[in-house]
Amino acid sequence: MKIMFKYIIIFLGICLSHPDVSESESSYDGKTTSILRISIDGAGSYNNEKVSSGVGFGFDKILYKQDNIWSGIGFENLFARDLKDKSIQDIKFDSIYFFLRFMYEKKWASYLRLGYNILDKDIDQFNSSGLMWSFGIDYKLSHSWHIESGYHVFSTENIDYSRIVVSLSRHFKNLND
Repeated sequence: MKIMFKYIIIFLGICLSHPDVSESESSYDGKTTSILRISIDGAGSYNNEKVSSGVGFGFDKILYKQDNIWSGIGFENLFARDLKDKSIQDIKFDSIYFFLRFMYEKKWASYLRLGYNILDKDIDQFNSSGLMWSFGIDYKLSHSWHIESGYHVFSTENIDYSRIVVSLSRHFKNLND
C-alpha cells in the first residue's frame, strides 16, 4: 500500500511541475504529444472470482494526429491486488497497446485500446499473457486535465479480468510548436 501512495505522489509531482501549456495563443503554444494517467478501478472479476479494486497508471504517446482522430502506443501498469477470497494474492497486469482517440465537439472524446498484456504473477494453471482491449469516454476539464471512464478487459487463455475504470489524465504538450 505504501508503494501505491509513492506512485500517486510521483504522478502528481510530475503533473504539477510541468508547465500548464494551453492550446490558446501564448508563449507556450503547443499541442498534446503524450498523456499520463492514474486510474482507480472498481472490483473486477477474474476466473469468476471477485478481485479487489485497485490503482494503476498509464502513459500514451501520440504518434499520428488528424483533426478529430489521434492514434499511438501506450502502456498500463496495475498495482497488485488480491482475489476477494484471498485464494490468489498480488495479481498484477502490465500491458502495451495501440490506441485510437476520437474527438467530438469541444470537450468530449472516446477511446479504443487494443494490445497485449502480461499477468505479472507466477500462476501455473494460467497462461501468463494474452489480449488487452478497452473502450471508454473522455471529458476535458481544462486544456491539460481530463477525466476518463471506461470498460477494460485483460485476457489470459480463456479467462478474462474485466473492470470499470475511472482515470484522471494529464495531457502534455510540446512547447512552442
